[in-house]
Amino acid sequence: HTYPTPWRAGNLCFTPLPENKKFIEIRTRRGDLITKFDYSGRTFCLDENTVKSLMVPGVYRFRAGNAGKTKDLLIIY
Repeated sequence: HTYPTPWRAGNLCFTPLPENKKFIEIRTRRGDLITKFDYSGRTFCLDENTVKSLMVPGVYRFRAGNAGKTKDLLIIY
């Protein structure tokens, strides 16, 4: 899950994340990889400046690891 949903400002956080995975992928709606972040623990947060520098407003997909289903993420600012 991500919060806040939809994201507008502040930190963008992903939780609960599986402890057996090492990174989180963020992809475009078409499935193109935007970025991959290493994480540890069950929660990972991005600061507002990082989110705005990587993503324009729109629909994205994310997942922990590089296999499995992706989940929707909506960016609005």
